[in-house]
Amino acid sequence: MGVTYFIKEKKQEKSPIGISINYQGIDRIQLTIAELRVKPCEWEKGRMKTGRGKQENAYVQHELNRIELEIDNFYHEFMRFHGEYPNRQDFIDFIKGGMKKEGFFKPKAVITLIPLIEDLVKRRMEGRDLNKGKRFKEGTIDNYNSMIKALKGYESARNTKLTSNNIIKKETLNEFQNYLTIDLDMKHNTVGNRLKNFKTFLEVLSQNEVIKFNPFKKFAINIPKERATTFALYDEELDGLANLDLSYNPTFELVRDKFYLLCQIGIRICDFDAFMDFAKQNQIVNVLSEKTLSESKIPISQKALSILKKYDYVLPNISEQKMNAYIKVIGKMVPVLHTLVQLRYTKGGRNIVRNVPKYTQITIHTSRRTLITTLRNAGLDSSDVMVMSGHVSEEMISTYYKKDDNQIMQRILAILNK
Repeated sequence: MGVTYFIKEKKQEKSPIGISINYQGIDRIQLTIAELRVKPCEWEKGRMKTGRGKQENAYVQHELNRIELEIDNFYHEFMRFHGEYPNRQDFIDFIKGGMKKEGFFKPKAVITLIPLIEDLVKRRMEGRDLNKGKRFKEGTIDNYNSMIKALKGYESARNTKLTSNNIIKKETLNEFQNYLTIDLDMKHNTVGNRLKNFKTFLEVLSQNEVIKFNPFKKFAINIPKERATTFALYDEELDGLANLDLSYNPTFELVRDKFYLLCQIGIRICDFDAFMDFAKQNQIVNVLSEKTLSESKIPISQKALSILKKYDYVLPNISEQKMNAYIKVIGKMVPVLHTLVQLRYTKGGRNIVRNVPKYTQITIHTSRRTLITTLRNAGLDSSDVMVMSGHVSEEMISTYYKKDDNQIMQRILAILNK
């Protein structure tokens, strides 16, 4: 690696000299030193023939040695000053600029990052920046704000500021992850969520040339993630929800009805409006998933139809956050949902095992798992269920299928007790 020279036109009386620059961290660069032209017969093994009577050759070789030394010094000084390799354009600018170093080693202004990230979040919240042509969801903005809160907490706890200089150091990201995990005692997936969002905004700042590069990408920083313990509702539990008299609380009744409808159609909540647009005109509704762009075919069952007609095909809007909060309150009213279930997760870097009432784990997405489980337990193959769920592989849909352990135990006991 380093600088080497070669003859460009060996058959000409005089040839320009080519320079090849090959250092770690960059692709090979080849340029022409047009002002230096030599006779090919005076060139040997990448250098000028020198010796007695070849003073002109010695002058050219001296100049080549000087250029090589200047480029080599530039490469190593750049590394020491910036902590990264010079790129192709840096070398070209240096050489074409007469190999003057001054413009490459001026201290850059230090920029604090959190105010810039707050402004980006504000733009997304106000709809000035869009996500694939659509506004960012309320839940996404909430996650962004939780990330900002964690970043500010880190600055306070470590008595530092996150800047354009220190954020490109691997140890800064490692220290932030340690703060989330140990100081805040966060769950593994919560840490991953904060880091994933931080990575997103650092990529924007990198593209806007506020920081030199996205350190998550450059250092291949791993985003923590573990499979969450998830649940589906079985027939008895679902019937318990359906049979509740919630007429005294219209909001609870709406939440229960919408959740039950989702258990019948099995779509993601982000696709619910698309389903409702065509539910009145079709017995089978085709929905193109907003998340995966895969198609789902949704047959409208009698149970789903009764809910749609109850609201005249217009279910009042309610936020995902309120849905997730209220469905737990409603689930608490169903005795069978007080059954204890076991959670396993990592929190504060430690393995945790807890037993909690099942109703505490119900979310909107439980409805999708519930439908898939209901259909699989009824004997449908995964490939058939995928037509309705929109999953593109059996491996993906298998994570949604939750066998009813109680039914399995009853069948086992029936066999053993014969």
